[in-house]
Amino acid sequence: MQGKFYRWQQGKFLKKEGFKTVVYTIKTQTIGEIIPVRDGEVAFIERNYGMPRSSEIRMTEITLLNVETGAVRKFPCPVGNLTSVEEGKLLVLCTGHDIVKNKKRLPILLSIDVQSGERLELPFGSMGPLELLDVYKTPEGRIVFRTLGDDRAYYPENVEMINSIFGVS
Repeated sequence: MQGKFYRWQQGKFLKKEGFKTVVYTIKTQTIGEIIPVRDGEVAFIERNYGMPRSSEIRMTEITLLNVETGAVRKFPCPVGNLTSVEEGKLLVLCTGHDIVKNKKRLPILLSIDVQSGERLELPFGSMGPLELLDVYKTPEGRIVFRTLGDDRAYYPENVEMINSIFGVS
C-alpha cells in the first residue's frame, strides 16, 4: 500500500471507516518478510536493491514496529532472512558465507530476544559448511533446520547449544 503501514480507523459520525492512519513509512525500496513477534508488534528488514557482493560481512537492521503506537525499535544484524518460531524472539538466518572472507565471524543463525535485547549465535561450522534455509519448531518443541544446498531437514548433534538459543528445556 504505497510503502506504508496503515492502522484501521474506526468510523465516527459522518466519517468513513478504513485504513487511513499511517503508522510507519518504509524508508527503502522494499521489505522482506513481515514477521509477527508479539501482540501488536511486527518485525521486518528493510532492503535495498543492488547490494554489492563484498567479501566483508554486510550488516542491516531489523525494524520492530508497534502497529498500535507506531513506535519503532531497531536491531542491527548481518544480512539474512528473518523468521520467528517463538513469541518474542527473532531469528536471522545469516547469508553470504560463500563470499565472506572471515566465515568464523558470521554466524549461521542469530537469535534476538526483543524484550531484553539478548543475542545468541549459532556459529559458522556448527552444522557443517551449509547455510540455513528455514527453521521449524515442532509441536513437541523440537527444533528442525532445513539447509540450503542439499535441502534436507537437519537436527544438529549439539543439542545443548540449540536448546540455549531457543530456550527449549
